[in-house]
Parts: sequence; C-alpha cells; structure tokens
Amino acid sequence: MGRKRQEITALHLIQTYCLPSLTYGCKIWSMKSHDVKRVDVAWNNAFRKIINSHWYESVKPLQFYCGCFPVSIILPMRKLLLWRKMPCSENVVFCLLAKYCKDSIFALVAKYHFSTHDVFTSSVTCVKQRFWDYFPDLL
Repeated sequence: MGRKRQEITALHLIQTYCLPSLTYGCKIWSMKSHDVKRVDVAWNNAFRKIINSHWYESVKPLQFYCGCFPVSIILPMRKLLLWRKMPCSENVVFCLLAKYCKDSIFALVAKYHFSTHDVFTSSVTCVKQRFWDYFPDLL
C-alpha cells in the first residue's frame, strides 16, 4: 500500500479480504487453544503491520476501538451462530450434528455467560452484542 497508506483503508481491506481467508471453515474446526492462539497472532500481526507497532504491543484496544473482534472471539461467535440455526434446519444431517455437538456448544454458552434460552430466542445482533460486552474483559 506504500508509504502514504491510510490505516482505516488498510484495516478495511484486511477485514474484507484476509479475515475470511484466515477463518474459512472455522465453524467446524475443532482447535486446541494453542492453535487458536496461532491464528490470533496472525490476525494481531496484521494490525501491528498496519499501525507500525512492535510484536510485544497489544492490539486489543485498537481492535476494540475499530470495532473488530480478535480471532479468539470470532471463532466461537461464528460456531455459536451456526449452531443456533442447526436444530431448526430441515436438513437431517444438520439436526444430527447439532445433537452431536451439544456438549461443546454448551461449554461455549457457559464461557460467554449466555443462557441456552438466550441463544435460541435472541437475534443475531443480540448474540453479537453479548460478545461485545465480553470483549472489554480481554483488554
């Protein structure tokens, strides 16, 4: 992007083109915590590159200010949003998969202080807002 790049434009480009590539298929990943950390580091390094900061500086406040989740929140949020659609689906495979994944999803629900009722009855916007409410705890 050159020397006279605009940070907001660069941020928009990485959110539009890089993040989908980085998180492709994340709804069905079964990742260990160190794997999530590696993906999170890649995402954080993109932010660091844009703002010319050092590797040891946290970018979480910048992500919060820019309205962008860290990958460590994006992954569970996308899994939870997919799971809430699965039991209502007419697809038999989705319904069976929802029953099979129930324990891991309940662990996500508990981690982010949702109630199971909230996950099914709330709109997608409300679920995302709950993740935004959790995000400042990471700062």
